[in-house]
Amino acid sequence: MRLNGVLFILSLAGYVARPGGSSGPLSPAVVTGSDRQERVR
Repeated sequence: MRLNGVLFILSLAGYVARPGGSSGPLSPAVVTGSDRQERVR
C-alpha cells in the first residue's frame, strides 16, 4: 500500500516538473487534459 502511494506521489512530482513531457503513464488523462487546455489557449 505504501509503495503504491509513494509511486503515485513520485509520478505527480515528475508530472509537475515536466508538464510538457509524457512521462506520466499512471495519469495520462491529466497530462492530455492539461495539454488540450494549453493548445486551446
